[in-house]
Amino acid sequence: MLEFFAFHLPTRVVYGQGLVRDFSAELSGIPATRFFVVTDKILRKTGLVDRVIEGLKTSGAEVAGIFDDVPPNSEVQVCARCADAARASGADGLVAVGGGSVIDHRQGGEHPLHAGRRPGSPTIPARRRWASRSIP
Repeated sequence: MLEFFAFHLPTRVVYGQGLVRDFSAELSGIPATRFFVVTDKILRKTGLVDRVIEGLKTSGAEVAGIFDDVPPNSEVQVCARCADAARASGADGLVAVGGGSVIDHRQGGEHPLHAGRRPGSPTIPARRRWASRSIP
């Protein structure tokens, strides 16, 4: 029987008109300079992803790659492809641009990337942390 449980999940929300143009303040506290962008094809077509990429570059960050093949209600195999692409890109950070499924892929790929494993495989303790942010 569970007698006690504590869960703490701090969430930081940053909101403001024009913030997508420059992420310097948001990126200054994280140890990453090469970001892998995770999104879907619909958002990519709207031009929002291009604006985010320009904002990252304006902030001095490099975009190592983009994975825009995130479908709604995805499966672990797609998350594994995303994690493999992120690892192959040489990125040291992840940025999700989109909603539920896109953020799920960033989160689903993040731990295996920390641990050097693929999503769905047995996990091992993290060897390094990836910096990650979501832009819903």
